[in-house]
Amino acid sequence: MGALAEAIDPTTSPQRLAELAGDRAENFRECVAANPSTSVEDLVMLSADKFEDVRQAVGRNPNTPQTVLKTLATDQHVRPRVATALNSHTPTVLLTQLAEDQHETVRQAVGRNPNTPQEILETLVTDEHEDARLAVGANTAASGEILSELARDANASLHAEVARNRITPVDLLSLLAEDEDIGVRAAVGGNSLTPGSDLSSLGQSSNWVVRRYVGGNPNTSAEMLSVLANDEHEDVRQAVARNPSAR
Repeated sequence: MGALAEAIDPTTSPQRLAELAGDRAENFRECVAANPSTSVEDLVMLSADKFEDVRQAVGRNPNTPQTVLKTLATDQHVRPRVATALNSHTPTVLLTQLAEDQHETVRQAVGRNPNTPQEILETLVTDEHEDARLAVGANTAASGEILSELARDANASLHAEVARNRITPVDLLSLLAEDEDIGVRAAVGGNSLTPGSDLSSLGQSSNWVVRRYVGGNPNTSAEMLSVLANDEHEDVRQAVARNPSAR
């Protein structure tokens, strides 16, 4: 096994990773920094590396201690802060701090983190940048109240993100099934939580993209799948053919 492969391999011993952590090549140190078997001592050392990519890798390592995450949360470069915001072990106090970061990419990362508390997600619902709000809409830990608030946003992209979320309440999906935007209705048609009655209605859409999503949904009724199996559009028929519920 080559040295770079060793740096990537999670079965490599901490002792060997310690040797590789001192390598002159940046990509070696980056791989060691991301390796879950790297010792805390070496993660601390690598968190001060002059190369941003190495510090970013430390920030996303699940074994990075909170004291190091605290330092990376104020890194002068964006990517280490983004990695820290995405880390499942970043404490609430740091997520709160990062949710107010001046760079929208960092706030977006906080919105994506499934461990971000609801009160922090709530502050991001009104973020000035769409990407931060979209991240909250896609977060599978967001509350029904937060998703409902995003569904009232004027931006159709947010409606679609909520419609795709696998934890969106069924009553909200039913509401979004009547959205004026085709992309939103298609997203509802593809959500496995969407009630059968709504899927049957969407399956009669004049838009073939919406019908295709309904045709691929395992919750679509056998009756509707039979109709869509003979759809005029080939992509719709193929979606039904791939649907395990149609077999």
